[in-house]
Amino acid sequence: MKFTRRQTLAAALGSLGAGVLPRAQAQTQPFPSQVIKFVIPTPAGGGHDTMMRIIGQKMTDAWGQPCIVASRSGASGAIAAATVSQAPAGGYTVLGAPTLVARIQQAGTDSQLAARLVDVSPDGLTKTLIARALWRPAGSGIQVFQLHANGYRVEEGHVARLELLAKDASLPAGGVLNYGRPSNNQTEATVSDVDLRVPVAEKPGSLGGLVTAPAPKVLPDRPGAALAPGYGKAGSLPIDRYVPPRKTRLKLVGALKLKGKKLKVRAYCPRTASSCPKTVIRVRKGKAVLASRQAVKVGVGKTRNLNLKLTRKGRRAVTRKAGKRRLVVRVSIRTRGVKPATVKRTVRVPARR
Repeated sequence: MKFTRRQTLAAALGSLGAGVLPRAQAQTQPFPSQVIKFVIPTPAGGGHDTMMRIIGQKMTDAWGQPCIVASRSGASGAIAAATVSQAPAGGYTVLGAPTLVARIQQAGTDSQLAARLVDVSPDGLTKTLIARALWRPAGSGIQVFQLHANGYRVEEGHVARLELLAKDASLPAGGVLNYGRPSNNQTEATVSDVDLRVPVAEKPGSLGGLVTAPAPKVLPDRPGAALAPGYGKAGSLPIDRYVPPRKTRLKLVGALKLKGKKLKVRAYCPRTASSCPKTVIRVRKGKAVLASRQAVKVGVGKTRNLNLKLTRKGRRAVTRKAGKRRLVVRVSIRTRGVKPATVKRTVRVPARR
């Protein structure tokens, strides 16, 4: 994950005046037949926002349907974001101070980095502040800082998103008021290897494995920095020994084996990985999907035997190869946050008796 403060790596922001209009169902149905939403990439209260609200009111008067204007921006659109998984059924409770560990590259030591953890609604139009902090990076390299502590409930379907901005001052941004004085010597910065740690009230292993055990605390390179009381179980490590988490895609071991209406696949998560996130595996012959499996999870350093159910096209392909012992296929491995890969493998087809 790599971005500069001037780039937008969050979900695509709607262009100015890009309306979302319902499709006409029939000539007898009034148009439009539901609420109209305008999503603009500029701060609330600005010129574009004011103009769109005037236009929206005129459209409301003319069409008889409410027109909603939603601002989804950061510092003049310069916002970068990292997103936590969507809250599962029942949601979860943020309890404590979120911690950010990241590699920051910049010129000078007077620049400011503003971090905000926000709760984004399922429709993406509303965000609520959970925690925030201002940080002046001391040169370049791995750095760690904490956001303000809070207790907050993230409801089902909502997303906790970390926003990094060049400043957190002057204007409202997406409904979240800014604070703090910007730096007089702001410089360009590149942020990568982002490790966001959000403390929650739920126990490790809950919420379908979304909650993990606390990782060792990373101590900043400052005199007197020490682990706070009560964190002895999690432990700590100095920042010069910290290794950024490395998401890695699964590796396939050996050939694929056919047994009945299933393909047997062996998947391995390398020991060098910090995690192998949930993966989608698809087996193809040409454009036809022969077998697939969603949400495959394998522990670090572990090997797992998987059964992939053959599709109708997969069963036909195997039938055509009845007299042969091998079938060459391509296997696509797609892991969120990791570059996808496609590998060639052989399917061992048992001889017919």
